[in-house]
Amino acid sequence: MGGVQLVNSIINGMLAYSFKVYSWPRSMIKDLDSCIRNFVWVGNPNQRKICTVKWQKVCNPLAEGGLGLRQISAINNAAALMLSWDFIHSKDQ
Repeated sequence: MGGVQLVNSIINGMLAYSFKVYSWPRSMIKDLDSCIRNFVWVGNPNQRKICTVKWQKVCNPLAEGGLGLRQISAINNAAALMLSWDFIHSKDQ
């Protein structure tokens, strides 16, 4: 469970901050999601392991049987929507 806590507290926080500043390409988000998935299952981001649980199930909240992780693509989409909202409702020229 330590790997899950590390991903939730450190990695997702850093990504949420960087998505507010930078726009990342989809291929990089997919690679990063793969590294996080490998880290959670194996403990090594470069080593793959065949898993019997879908990643979408793992990313569900704890109350729904998941581990409470958030998908990187969902964090990116939320940050893009927030930037769009700020741009549309900004009073600056």
